[in-house]
Amino acid sequence: MNKPLVSMVIAIFMTLLFIPTAEAANSSSITKLIISKSSVFESSGKAFSTQPDITVADSSNKAVKDSGNTITASITSGVGGSLVGTTTATTGSSGKASFENLGLSGNPGVTYTIAYTYKSYTVTENISVPLNPALTPNFGTYTRTSNGFTVVISNYDTAYTWTGTATNSGSVAFSGTNGNGLATITGLAPNTASVATINTARSGYQNGTANTASTSSLAAALTPTFGTY
Repeated sequence: MNKPLVSMVIAIFMTLLFIPTAEAANSSSITKLIISKSSVFESSGKAFSTQPDITVADSSNKAVKDSGNTITASITSGVGGSLVGTTTATTGSSGKASFENLGLSGNPGVTYTIAYTYKSYTVTENISVPLNPALTPNFGTYTRTSNGFTVVISNYDTAYTWTGTATNSGSVAFSGTNGNGLATITGLAPNTASVATINTARSGYQNGTANTASTSSLAAALTPTFGTY
C-alpha cells in the first residue's frame, strides 16, 4: 500500500472530523434576540393582526443562521393580562422564529410588556390595550324653568359618572335610570341663555362630552292690582 497516500487520506479525514458544523459555530455566536417584526394589537383576547418575528442575532445585530431554537413569550408587566394562543415559536434555518396565533387578553388602558426568551437572552416589546369608546350624551326634549331648564338624556347610563358645567352662573345636576336621564340646569336669572357642557367618565373608557343650550323662562308677570274707584 502506498504509505504517503494513506497518510494523506488520514490527514484529510481528521481535518474533516474536527471542522465544527455551521449550526455549532453559529450557536456559539448568538449574543441577543432582536424583534424583526413587531406585534400589532387588534382586540383583547384575539390573536395579533400582525404576528411577531424574533431573530437570534450576533453582537452586530446580524441574524445567526441557527435552526431549532425555541423562543418563548411571556408577560412581565401589566395588571390582569394573559397571553392567548401559542406562546412558543422555533427558529428556522435563517435564525428567525415566526409566531403564528399569539395574542393578548388585557384590560383597557393598560400597557403590557411581553418578553421573548431563548436561554439567557430576552427581548421585550410593549403592547397597549386601547380604552373603550366614549359615551357621548344624546339630548332630547328641553323644558324651560324659572331659573334654568331641563333636558332629557336619552342614552343615560348609571355605570358612568356624569358631571357638567353651565355658563352664566348655572349649575348642573343629574337624575334618572338607564336610557331615561335628566340634566337639570339651575341658577340662571329669568330669560337667560346658558350653554351646558355634559361630561361622562368610566374606568376603561374614553371620556365623553357634549354641549347643549337653552334659555330660562321669563319671570312671572306683574299683574296690576287696582284700588278704589
